[in-house]
This record gives sequence, structure tokens and C-alpha cells, in this order.
Amino acid sequence: MYNILKFLTQINPPRNYKNINSLNKVADYIKNSFETIGLGVEFQEFIVDGNRYKNVIATLNPQYSQRIIVGGHYDVCGDIQGADDNASAVAGIIQSAKQLYEYKEQLNFRIDFVAFTLEEPPYFATKNMGSYIHAQYLKTNNIDVIGMINYEMIGYFTDEPNSQEYPIEAMKFLYPATGNFIAIASNESSTDFLEQLDFDNLDKEIDSCNIVLPNGLSEITASDHINYWNFGFNAVMITDTAHFRNKNYHTVNDTIETIDFKKMQYSVDMVVKSILNLNNIETDIILKLCAIKWIQYCGISTSCRTIYWDIAINLCEDSSIFEKYILSYENGKESLKYDTSSKASFKFYEDIKDYELRQLNSEEKTIFFRGYNILKSDLKL
Repeated sequence: MYNILKFLTQINPPRNYKNINSLNKVADYIKNSFETIGLGVEFQEFIVDGNRYKNVIATLNPQYSQRIIVGGHYDVCGDIQGADDNASAVAGIIQSAKQLYEYKEQLNFRIDFVAFTLEEPPYFATKNMGSYIHAQYLKTNNIDVIGMINYEMIGYFTDEPNSQEYPIEAMKFLYPATGNFIAIASNESSTDFLEQLDFDNLDKEIDSCNIVLPNGLSEITASDHINYWNFGFNAVMITDTAHFRNKNYHTVNDTIETIDFKKMQYSVDMVVKSILNLNNIETDIILKLCAIKWIQYCGISTSCRTIYWDIAINLCEDSSIFEKYILSYENGKESLKYDTSSKASFKFYEDIKDYELRQLNSEEKTIFFRGYNILKSDLKL
């Protein structure tokens, strides 16, 4: 990641909104970095005040429609290096893409890695932000977004006592006083997504802290994820908390020498594991779905039974989960009470106690029923 920061921080003139050539050089560099990993890449171009600007979008697993967005901005505020703000995030996005590429065959959703332009003033909090353009595109085209993860300054850490400040005084009594952790900021509307990412329970090498702000106060987190919130998408921000810790923020002192690359990597590792955790959640629900469909329609034909079995095996190398549900069916089919008509109740899962469907949260139920309806349609039932 050091080489990425070196390129972004040493480009001259700096990569601010005035220096279009520098921004274009950075966009090309990011594009080439994604292509080297093996991803397909495109520019999302738009005009602001007569100038053409570019978001860079790389895609992993384009065959899926449902997706995660991993993003962060690459422009800088003023004539400074902007190592932490926000070259660190660009390095984090590219490194995340590199690590997740190794799991592409196991992931059952799409990931778009997006490097935004025009996050900084004078365009911050306007419709000219690159992230606004991208979020609007997703909304306009009814794209199925699981959630957005925004990298915003992930390179500055310190063990100095009382080095961590907060936007609200009372938060000092709830969160750490030393700035050596990575924060995950969410609004109230995105808490289900935050819980699915499950940062607290990950095996990680850096302390993390979930900070959930009331929807009315969420604007103080001030970065690209706000545009996704405003368009109704789930989103969280991964951050070292910016000026609440890093006094080099928006100054010439925000240089590559101040970056803690080890903890930066630990932060990326945490995000990668959280995304893989999302994949495991959905795989488990699909396995349950396959089992229920086997049970509910096991009599229709041998070929359909084979199809469901193959789906389960392909989703998970270990078929023990699927086999458990089949065994439960064989042992307890007399006690099953579900509607076998073409208008089967959407509450049928509550009647199949042997299959633990009561444990599903609201998001998992959404995934379950999406697959249920697709399979039902495919079978013309």
C-alpha cells in the first residue's frame, strides 16, 4: 500500500478539483491497479462547471446483480499531499479488491470498488460529489445494493493518552480516549447492515469501535457514505475519525511519514473478513432454502431433487447442514404442517420448527423469501 500512497501524495500539482490533469493521472493509476488484479474497470464521467471528472468503478463477480459497494474518494483538499485524507482510503480500496479477488469463486454477490472524485470542498455536500452521482445512478436504476462500505481516512493512529476527541461531549464517556482504534460509523437506519458485518466478533488484529449516531445527527460524519444514506441505502464508514484525532487534517502536515501502514493493513483485513462474513450469512440461508424446497417439493421428480442437492453442494463444500435438514425431515415428516397449495403462506417457516427458521432476522428473511419466490417461479408452482 505504500507505493499507492507514494504515487498519490507526490503527484504535482496536487489532486484537487482545480488540477484536472492530476486527477486524470490518479484515475488512470487507480484503473490500472484494479486491472492488474484482474477486475473489469470503467470510468463514470460527469461534467461540473465545464470540467469533466471521473469516478473509477471496478467490479468483482459481475454475473450477480445484488452487490456491495466498497468506496472512498481520491481527491484532496487544497495544495497538500493528503496522505491520510484520503490516499490511505484509496490504498485500502485497492488492497481490499486484491484480497477479495482470491475469494471470488466463493462469493455469491457482486462487489463494486468505487474511487470517487469531488468529495472535498467546494463540492462537498452538493450534488456534484462523485459519490452523489454514483448513489443516484444506483437508485435511478433500482440496483439491489446490500450495503456500502466507505473508507475515509484509515492511516493515522496514536497511543498518546486522551488523543481521541468526539463531536459530542457525552461520547467521551462511551468510547475510547486513546486514538489507536479503527471506528465504524453508522446511522440508525443501517444498524442491521452493521450487525451483519459483525466487526465486534471478527478475529482481528486491531481494536474497533462501532459508533451508531441518530439519523438526525449522522451528518457530522461528513463523507461519501452520506449520499448513500440520503438515497435510502445501508452504509457504514470505516475511519480513524479524521480531525477528531488527526491534527494534520487538511494541512500540509498530512504526509506519508505520518501513516501507520501496519494498522492500515489490519483495518483492511477486518473489512475483508466482514464482507466474507456477509457471504457466509447468505449462503447459510440459501442452504436452508434448498432444504425446505427439497422437503416441500420432494415428490415432484428425481431430477428436481438432484438439482437442489447440486445447488447445496456447490454453495458449500461441507454438505452437513443440508443433510441435517433432510435427516430431520425423514425423522419428523409426520409432524410437519405447511401449506402445500400454490398460495403457500409466507409464514410457513414458523410451522417448520425442525429447521430453525425462527432464528432468521429480518434481513435473512428477506433473502429467504427472495430465493423462495424465484425457485417457486422456476418450478411453475
